Amino acid sequence: MWIVLCGAAWAAPFTGSQVVATDAASLRVSPATDAALVTTLPLGASVDVLEQGPRTTLWGREAPWVRVHTDQGDGWLWSGLLSPFHAALPGSGDGVVVTLRGAKVEGSSATVSVELNGRIGGQLVRPARADLVVPAGWLKEPRTWMSLTVLPSTGLPGAGPVARFAFDAQECAGLSGHMVWMVDGGAWHHLGTLYGGSDAPVFATTDLTFPAEPGGKPDVVLYHHVEGEYLDGGGEDLEVDVRSEHRWDGKQLQPPLPR
Repeated sequence: MWIVLCGAAWAAPFTGSQVVATDAASLRVSPATDAALVTTLPLGASVDVLEQGPRTTLWGREAPWVRVHTDQGDGWLWSGLLSPFHAALPGSGDGVVVTLRGAKVEGSSATVSVELNGRIGGQLVRPARADLVVPAGWLKEPRTWMSLTVLPSTGLPGAGPVARFAFDAQECAGLSGHMVWMVDGGAWHHLGTLYGGSDAPVFATTDLTFPAEPGGKPDVVLYHHVEGEYLDGGGEDLEVDVRSEHRWDGKQLQPPLPR
């Protein structure tokens, strides 16, 4: 799915349709943690936000309560448990959810905490977090595209689906890239964050290709990074063209991805 965020790119809008980003989220009759329970909502459950209420700090994060409509009834939910980023998979309740947990600015850089959660094969997968480092100005970009996609099968023995969380800051010199996770051993593993972008005429791209994808190679993950310049008459002049092969050891890629 593709979503465009306006204003602070890392702060998900608490309006419209959202999904529950954790399992057994408490839906309450009023906006308070001690209010009577309406029901609990599973990971990936769809909700429609009706209105915003007071803000509350839970688990070190401040976010508003929202009144929502769900298939199980209406009630109040702390919005820190919601996300607009959800990719469904074939199977009963299977899917992946990405949540942006906040950002910290240090000098010219910003670190955004990104959490991945999901249910695969009917089972909850242990969540994982990774930091996304971007220019501090990215947080104020008026238009930032983000997407979450899932590759159901990688072709790697023993490994499960791959999730890609991509971003493209339209006004930030074409900054783009994607974070890549893979399931193995009942947990998500962050394989790496791959950056690219375009500021005409120069460009850069970085990709990982798995065995099950077009151009893939059995038993290995292919890394490809290029940097170059678009030519006036068409075509490209590549200044950097790096290719490498990486094997999965159950916990990480070997050798580690180039930095």
